[in-house]
Amino acid sequence: MILIDQIENHLPFPDENQLPDAVEEQQFELTSKFELALEDLDSLVGLADVKTEIRRMAYLMQMGLVRSRNGLKPLTISPHLIFSGNRGTGKKKVAQCVGKIYNEVGVLSKGHVIEARETDLFSGSVDETITKTLEVCNLCVGGILFLSDAFIFKEENREHIEASMRVIADFAKVNEKDIAVIMSGSEIATQVFSRTPLAIKLDFANKFKFQDYSPTDLKDLLVKSLLKFDYQITDEALSKVSLLFQRTPSDRDSTNVHRVQDLVKKLASAHAESLRLAETTDIMSLSVITADMVPAPGVLSTNRGIIAGYL
Repeated sequence: MILIDQIENHLPFPDENQLPDAVEEQQFELTSKFELALEDLDSLVGLADVKTEIRRMAYLMQMGLVRSRNGLKPLTISPHLIFSGNRGTGKKKVAQCVGKIYNEVGVLSKGHVIEARETDLFSGSVDETITKTLEVCNLCVGGILFLSDAFIFKEENREHIEASMRVIADFAKVNEKDIAVIMSGSEIATQVFSRTPLAIKLDFANKFKFQDYSPTDLKDLLVKSLLKFDYQITDEALSKVSLLFQRTPSDRDSTNVHRVQDLVKKLASAHAESLRLAETTDIMSLSVITADMVPAPGVLSTNRGIIAGYL
């Protein structure tokens, strides 16, 4: 999968005349960066099974790099992955971690992630779709093309889907040593995708199932999100939040990050309202979310697109 000269270009190793301690120092640097990439993965809330499988894949790829370094043939592992699960289950965050890991084990030269949806790939005519898809692919060299619900399999989209998939498959084959493709979508969408010529041609052998977040995970995500905006939440308020997350929402997608996003917005609004008429404020009052600011059960919506850059 990876040529020895490519590895040496990415991670230059000393020749035989250099001192052993120089070798050890470079090996330590490689291990250190690799472990940092895994720490980023481990820092994500929930996703225990996914993180375990990604870590196993990463160790296998790292060992392949070491074996190549020592003149041994590494096991060939396809870098192309399928992420299945409901929306808002952390698939893009994991893809970003995978990009860092791939970069550290010599699979990708950069490791960046370009997210592409149907609107990013399709255009008015099939020829325009081919051009648009190719433009996106060119941005992905050295990194990951993250297909996020990109192919909605409807009859009216068939020609555009087939054209876009052909472009991606051909482009990935030509640039196979420096590009990876991750297909992300629902369980049904990814099952259909796995039978397409694109999936077969590129060998999407590794599939990862993303479970919905548990109520505890959602609570942890909320605390993490609030901290990003310099908010703190009292224990009493957090207990009320836990009760909210234990209720089953009617919209399946709202079992995930979207519930957290909506609640953060409502908490911030309630906090602002409570301080609107305050004569004086201090740093504590400007930062703390209290129990009276937590909305009553049943008022959380599945409103999307609120306050960018959450999780």
